[in-house]
Amino acid sequence: MMTWIRIGLSLIVATVSLREVHADELGLLPDAPIKVGMAITDIAHEQNILNGAKLAIEQINAKGGVLGHPLAVIVEYPPELDGKPAIYERLVADRGREQAKKLATQRPVVVIGHTQSSAAIAASTVYQNEGILFLSTNDSDDSLTQHSFSTVFRMNLTAKGINEGLAHHASKMGLCQVIQIWPVTTYGMETALRFSQMAGSHDIEIVLSASYPENTGNFKDFLVYLLDNPIFDFDDIDAIHLVANAGDGGEFIQIARQLGITAPIFGNNALSQRRTKSLAGDAFYNITTYSMFDPSANSEQWDQFVREFEARFGSQPNEQAALAYDAVNVVVAAIEQNKSLVAAKISSTLHALPFTGAYQGVTGPIAFDLKGDLKDRAFNFITYLPDGKLYIEHHDPSRIMRDTHDMSNVGCSREANSSGYQDERGMEKPVENSHSN
Repeated sequence: MMTWIRIGLSLIVATVSLREVHADELGLLPDAPIKVGMAITDIAHEQNILNGAKLAIEQINAKGGVLGHPLAVIVEYPPELDGKPAIYERLVADRGREQAKKLATQRPVVVIGHTQSSAAIAASTVYQNEGILFLSTNDSDDSLTQHSFSTVFRMNLTAKGINEGLAHHASKMGLCQVIQIWPVTTYGMETALRFSQMAGSHDIEIVLSASYPENTGNFKDFLVYLLDNPIFDFDDIDAIHLVANAGDGGEFIQIARQLGITAPIFGNNALSQRRTKSLAGDAFYNITTYSMFDPSANSEQWDQFVREFEARFGSQPNEQAALAYDAVNVVVAAIEQNKSLVAAKISSTLHALPFTGAYQGVTGPIAFDLKGDLKDRAFNFITYLPDGKLYIEHHDPSRIMRDTHDMSNVGCSREANSSGYQDERGMEKPVENSHSN
């Protein structure tokens, strides 16, 4: 009898001792890192995203880490299915899903990345099932958050919000007859449909909606047809709504301007990426896209971020780098507030930000709704002018929603475009182009 009592006591003491040595309140070993996963598709075009996250992690670690633990980045690249790069969307989705599964086995607290919409949507189900936070920096596809997964968040704007803003901007600028061009992808079709719906409510006529196979790089025949077609006179077209990735966007703009098409071209934010500008060259003018950052704003927080990024990596950050930087910091703030790595607790804190106070990131205030989308996030339309300057129009969705009750603000008139680029006070607002993506 005495033997059993002694064994029991020694077992109890041993158990307590193991807990003290091997686990703290976060369930981690002493000095064990808190892992941040990065899902990178193409490092040649996503180095900025990785660097933005790395900068945030390095700065946090320099201040002592998170609740006594350092942060560590783990990077996962997509598998090559059947030995070939993914071209079709199903393969992109499959690669994203497999990439997410590999990251999940390493148990990161949060994953950032999956820049392709199909991959992000497929990966989101893996992270939800595994109880891992996923913050998408690029995906605007409304489908990403349609299931209201508790662990999935979007740092970017939604397709619905973007295209509501684009239609409002086009109407305000008097761009009333528009040609729409989009890739044969889920994202392309959804974006074209969304803009068509919003255009109708602003009396914008979609004269032609045409699709193209993505990554073909040959738009000359199509553009020649637009200039000499039996259906409409191209001189009556006010603008082109272009949905494209950076490569296709640059090729399209370059060929269009080469053929003498000077009409404004507006579309998704890939049009402002360095690759687009490089491919378009001197043809990159009268191009409008959106940004969550206002390059005309005097933001010490942004300026400091740029200085520190340039000092660390020797290049200027783009918006995706800033969003990745903010993604790391907003999650860390939620972890520190909860003193927990439990995804449900962190998610609840992020969902409560509209009521407890938005997190002030370098890209602006960050607060998520219950679906995981940014709530009432204002953004900017940036037009690259022929003289190299920018025209910036601030877009506040909550104010626009209020204004739609006044029918004088709805409708498109070409007279609005006669006075050129103006702000809401009727004053021209060009700024020097010092911001590069």
